[in-house]
Amino acid sequence: MNKWIGTSGFQYAEWKGSFYPEDLPAAKMLPFYAERFNTTEVNYTFHRIPAPKTIANWCQLTPETFRFILKAPQKVTHFARLRDCGDTVDYFYDVVSGLDSRLGPVLFQLPPNLKKDVRKRNVCLCIADTEKLETPRIVTADWGYLRLRREDYQTDDVKRWANVIKEHVGEWSDVFVYFKHEEAGIGPKLASQMMELLSQ
Repeated sequence: MNKWIGTSGFQYAEWKGSFYPEDLPAAKMLPFYAERFNTTEVNYTFHRIPAPKTIANWCQLTPETFRFILKAPQKVTHFARLRDCGDTVDYFYDVVSGLDSRLGPVLFQLPPNLKKDVRKRNVCLCIADTEKLETPRIVTADWGYLRLRREDYQTDDVKRWANVIKEHVGEWSDVFVYFKHEEAGIGPKLASQMMELLSQ
């Protein structure tokens, strides 16, 4: 199983001192991050499609083995609700395909009342763990996606999720795991713990 572990986002001034060096410029955050983690989940693509120049810059700043997980535009998921949005999807794909091998799965975060059968297309149901809810652990694909969104994880919580992942060795070809970004910079510490636990 390929293990892709990181955080939701990488460019946070609040992480200086807890993850990034205090004097690290924003332009050097992605290379610093990519030396420690092999993936990041980019949420701002939900609100706007990045410029091709941004995509090219991300490629220059990361190794070919790095993976970007992008959130599908809300124009597709929430406004159009997956209908009559081919032009937007085509444009989004044209831009993000510039990531080439660095492009991982695209997260389609749908409104809770929009139900789709994802299993028949090997589409992964993202397992999300938040303070308010936990998505049912239903396997719908031959790969896994976990969004661990709580801010109060302890070592035992990370171990529990590592064990959930280990249960799917042989079933999942890949697993993508993202810890929430927050101001305290705890996400990178939790991601590092997860990497260590899954390497044992």
